[in-house]
Amino acid sequence: MTTTPTTKPLYLMIWELFFHDGMNKLNTAMLSSELAQITQESQHYEKNEQSLQGMESLMKLYNQFMRIDHTASIRCSKVIDEVNDMLGKDIEISVKGLTETKINPIFIAIFYNLIQNSILHSGQENGLVVTIEIKESQIIFSDNGKGIKEKGNDLFAPGHALGIIRELGKKLGFTIEASNNPDGGARFSIQFI
Repeated sequence: MTTTPTTKPLYLMIWELFFHDGMNKLNTAMLSSELAQITQESQHYEKNEQSLQGMESLMKLYNQFMRIDHTASIRCSKVIDEVNDMLGKDIEISVKGLTETKINPIFIAIFYNLIQNSILHSGQENGLVVTIEIKESQIIFSDNGKGIKEKGNDLFAPGHALGIIRELGKKLGFTIEASNNPDGGARFSIQFI
């Protein structure tokens, strides 16, 4: 007997994405707190504080985000400005191409997650550069970090943030693929269908 997979409501998928990011911040805060207690080193106290502030920002964003009309469209440049404000970090975000193109505001959560992953997996405290290139039917997100170590489908496993983003794409009409840049760093291609 075959079963039909249940289709999750859009709001639940968005919540899962925010929950995933929040759990990453909570884990970092807890580990930093443990290290701070053991070593008494200030860098661990600072990391704990940054993670807790990040969780607070993420909760505020989630509350704002749930009030947005998800059927509306907003300019890509506005989405990127929102994400940049949220991050509160010194990250260079280079935006190229058709920045006035209108997209679904859900991309605030998607770009936020991709940038958070760049920060988390880059191995760089300083010098991280994120590039977002907007084309007519495609957005290319890349960074100058370490690149992707996991194999294709492992990245998009159910429950992982990229798996949630792929599910969102099925609902909203886009696909997402991951690869490494030839010069290093990760590359995500979002193709609108």
